[in-house]
Amino acid sequence: MLNNFFSRFFIQSRLIIGIALLALTFLYNFTSAQTLISLPFSYDLKFGDNNGDVLRLQQILNSDPETQVAFQGPGGKGLETNYFGPATLSAVIRFQEKYSSEILVPTGLSRGTGFVGQKTRDKLNFFLESSIPSKVKDPILTPSTLNQAENSNPNQTDPSSLLSPSLQTSIFSGSTELFTGFISSYSGLPGSTITLSGGGFTPTGNIVHFGDDYEIKNLNSSSNGIITFTVPTDIAKGRYDVFVSNKKGKSEDKTFFVILSANSLPPKITSIFPSSGIYGQEITIHGENFTSDNEIRAGYGIISGLKSKDSKTITFKVEPFPEAFSGKKKYNNEEIEWPIYFYVVNSNGISEQSGQFLLKI
Repeated sequence: MLNNFFSRFFIQSRLIIGIALLALTFLYNFTSAQTLISLPFSYDLKFGDNNGDVLRLQQILNSDPETQVAFQGPGGKGLETNYFGPATLSAVIRFQEKYSSEILVPTGLSRGTGFVGQKTRDKLNFFLESSIPSKVKDPILTPSTLNQAENSNPNQTDPSSLLSPSLQTSIFSGSTELFTGFISSYSGLPGSTITLSGGGFTPTGNIVHFGDDYEIKNLNSSSNGIITFTVPTDIAKGRYDVFVSNKKGKSEDKTFFVILSANSLPPKITSIFPSSGIYGQEITIHGENFTSDNEIRAGYGIISGLKSKDSKTITFKVEPFPEAFSGKKKYNNEEIEWPIYFYVVNSNGISEQSGQFLLKI
């Protein structure tokens, strides 16, 4: 009996000590991570860098839909990396041009450069001081792992689902500026229930606009910046810009939604030719159900107004952020191979498969 008692006591004691140590370790790691995230940007950052400051840079850029690093995969919201690659370069340029009066004008520049110097760091540090939140635990990726970028359909992922409720509250409800963030689905039938994340929403009286002709009025928003609404049942099939208005005005930022019919056949990508090439390479996407007005959602941005003469091919040039790469065989004397993913969006929906092109700079 005594041996059993001491045996149970020994096991229970070790279990309690183990739990206590685990809790202390978690608390230490959490506090250390939070401290690291809140540190100011003290050093310049540039293309090709690979360190923790790049990860924090991406987290801040991803807090604003206008400067988001990537739509999907590494560099996207919740999947920030340590690597300052082409997508980060593009996002920094957009950040610099969005706040050009504070970053570019004082230095005599009219276009963003992608180099994170003193003025850019000052603006980033301002956001840090304003308590823009960041995820505590993030994957650490390098150039070699960028080739493993996710290849999932953007329509199957709610971007805001990558944020915890508390993080959504901090990002969206903390904003007084009206902006449209993420939509829970990018296509669906009339009558579908949709959620929209953003900032500057009022508790009552919000209006969701589908283009200029359809309005869903008197919508409430939750405390963490979410509006839930039903797509109008009388809305015509097609692609619509979606934005929000309320007593503060109208959001300049827009997302999109494609109204489908019961027999809609979404665009389909079967191949891209050529599959690799240099900057400015003309490529053709082969597939089905393309229209006279297609939109390409690429890893570096959006290409609109592309026509397909035969509903099976779309041709365009791969020219991401020309202010950074146009005419350069190398960037910072470094060879670059960048896998770029493409999706097709039109009035039939969004392609379920993506196409990949390997850009060589």
